[in-house]
Amino acid sequence: MKMEISLTSRQDTICWIYEQEIKDFYLLLDHGLDIQTMISLCFKNGDSIIKKLENGISLNESFCFKNKNFENTFRFFSSFLPVKQSIYSTFQFMDDSYGFIKKCLKQLIYPSFIFLFCFFMIYFLSESILPFMDSFTSDNRLSFFIYLLKYIYTFILLFLLFLIVSFLILYKNHSLTFLFQKISLFRKMLTHQFCIIFINLLKAGIDTSTILSYMEKIKSHYLNHLIVKPLFEGLQKGHTLETIIKKNSYMDEHFLHFYTIGIQNNNLIEVLEIYINRTKNQMETYTKKFSVYVQIFSYTSVGLIAILVYQIMFYPLNMLSGI
Repeated sequence: MKMEISLTSRQDTICWIYEQEIKDFYLLLDHGLDIQTMISLCFKNGDSIIKKLENGISLNESFCFKNKNFENTFRFFSSFLPVKQSIYSTFQFMDDSYGFIKKCLKQLIYPSFIFLFCFFMIYFLSESILPFMDSFTSDNRLSFFIYLLKYIYTFILLFLLFLIVSFLILYKNHSLTFLFQKISLFRKMLTHQFCIIFINLLKAGIDTSTILSYMEKIKSHYLNHLIVKPLFEGLQKGHTLETIIKKNSYMDEHFLHFYTIGIQNNNLIEVLEIYINRTKNQMETYTKKFSVYVQIFSYTSVGLIAILVYQIMFYPLNMLSGI
């Protein structure tokens, strides 16, 4: 998804760029081109970036993104890693973390639309059609069924709205800690984020204790307070990382198994990369299953609507045959 480029009066101090531009820049790195040529080829506002470099501003500081999550992640990695590795790590973190959430929401759009369509159809039938039908007959079985569906769908819709609003309020107030203890998917998502950052800094040759001290600078409340801070404080007290992870109820329970195998066989990076891929597949599986359940419910709703419309269409014929 492209981000806008700023063409305001602050153009001399801020150079907003497209994510696609930074991807193109990444592809040209280490191919023998000089930095000015690569910048002029990849960035629409390349002249502004080159001007900043000539004024002594570092390349990393010359990049500014409207997406604050992308900006903060890139700033963090670029503090410890070379430019190419910083770009790669940033996109990996964003794609695997926020990309998962976007994919989940996209899969729910169509089923949600079907559900809302069914709700408004039932509401229309109960408010517009049934009063007219009730004036011609004393048989209230169909009316009772439609009103029952109306109340059920209204309850479901209000309950979902309540959950969404409550989640947003709790998220804003950093009060979702209990969900990470209760729901396995939340623990996997949080541990997955931690592992991506951890492994990319390991590749740079940074030791575990230093990595955790660096990760405290990440602007993520839950990642910091539920994983990074407890791990770092435990190491400071002399505990082994395995012991601390085992006691941490906010981390994915499978992470310890992979970490232990990696340490014992002296191939921690390779083993944790397997964990990242496996966890990503598991999260996608959770999303697909949830989407299937929502679709089943939505299509069942469509079936009920079709039956109701069929009954209403043939209602006058049934009345005539009974005369």
